[in-house]
Amino acid sequence: MDRGNSVLWLGNDEAVSGALRELLAKHVIVKSVRDIPGALSVLEDGDYIALFCAWTSHFGTWREAVREVLKRFPELPIIVVYHAADEKAWVDVLNAGAFDLLAPPYSERMVLALLEQAVLSREVEAAA
Repeated sequence: MDRGNSVLWLGNDEAVSGALRELLAKHVIVKSVRDIPGALSVLEDGDYIALFCAWTSHFGTWREAVREVLKRFPELPIIVVYHAADEKAWVDVLNAGAFDLLAPPYSERMVLALLEQAVLSREVEAAA
C-alpha cells in the first residue's frame, strides 16, 4: 500500500489495537480517535481510505459507530475489529453496513488484503 494513504482507528483498548495498529502503520498512516464525535470530526477534515472500529469501547457500540459514520460518509469502508471470528458476529457486522469483520490472529498479508479489498470496493462503487 502507498504510505500516502490514511486509515482511522476508532477505539481505546490498547491490548486489542496495539498490534493491529503497528501492523497497519508499516503500510499506511494510522490516525487514532477515542469516540464517535472525534471520528466524525477527523473524517470531515481528511481523506481516509477506511475506518477500523473496535467491537467494544467506552465510546459506545460498534453499531452506533457504523450507523453514525455511514450517515455522513456512506462510501467509507468500515472494518469492525473483534476478538473472535464467528458467523453470527460477521453477519451482524455486514447487516449493519460495515465492510467486514477482522479478528485475530492478525497476519500482515490478511490485513493488507482486507484493506485493499475495502479500498477497491469503494473505487468500484464510486465509478458506478
